[in-house]
Amino acid sequence: MKKRVLGIMLTLAMAVGLLGGCGNASDIESAEEKTEAKTEEGSAETAEKKNAEDLHIVYITPLLASDVWLVSKEGFDAAADEFGFTGDWVGPANIDVDSMIKQMEIAIAEGVDGIITCGLNPEAMVNVMNQADEAGIPVVLVNAGSEIEAPYFAYIGTNGETLGAMAAEEVAKKLGDETPQVIYVGSTITNSSVIDTTNGYKSVFEGVNGYQELSLEENNDDLATSVDLWQNLFTTYPD
Repeated sequence: MKKRVLGIMLTLAMAVGLLGGCGNASDIESAEEKTEAKTEEGSAETAEKKNAEDLHIVYITPLLASDVWLVSKEGFDAAADEFGFTGDWVGPANIDVDSMIKQMEIAIAEGVDGIITCGLNPEAMVNVMNQADEAGIPVVLVNAGSEIEAPYFAYIGTNGETLGAMAAEEVAKKLGDETPQVIYVGSTITNSSVIDTTNGYKSVFEGVNGYQELSLEENNDDLATSVDLWQNLFTTYPD
C-alpha cells in the first residue's frame, strides 16, 4: 500500500462523495485521521512507489446507469482526468450484492491499486474486503457500510440515522397534530444505508402518540417498480 496511492484514494473518494451529495464534515474528518495512520504505515514499506498515471482504480457502483450514481461517476471521471490514473466504472444493472462482490474479486485478481464501492450489505462483503487487504489494495466505501467490521481504508458519506431523524422531524412538523401512518420504501431492505435511515425515521416517529408503521417495502431503485409499488400502496392504504 503506497503513500501516494492512499492520498489519491482519499482525495478521490472525497470528490466522489461531495459531488454525489453524500459527504459531511465529521465523516471526512474521521477519514483524514485514518489516512494519517495508514500513510505512516505505508511510508515504512519499501515497495516501489507508483506515479499517479500508473495507478489503476476501480469504482464498483451498486447501479451502473442510475441517475444518482452517475453523478458520482462524474466525480470519479473528473478525478481520473485530474490525477491521470486509469479509472474503471463497473457494476450491475440492477442491485445485486453478489455481482458487486464478484467485481471486487476480479479487481483483486487484476492487481488494481484501489477499489471504491458502496457497502450495501456489510456482512456479505467482509470476506472479499479482507481479500483486498491481504493483497495490499485499499478499499474506500461510499454512501453505506460505515459500521462494517472490515479493513476498509476510509468511508465517505452520510450518517443514515441522523439523515432519517432529520427527515422525520420535518414530516412531523408538516403533520402537526395528525397521527403519522408511515410506509417505508428503500432500494433493498438489506441495504445498510436503508436500514440506518429507516431506524432514524423510527427514532422520531415512535415517540409520537398513535404512530403506525404500515409497511416496509423495496423498489430496487427502479423507477417503474417504484411507480407501480406506490400505486398499489395508496390503494391498500387510502388514508
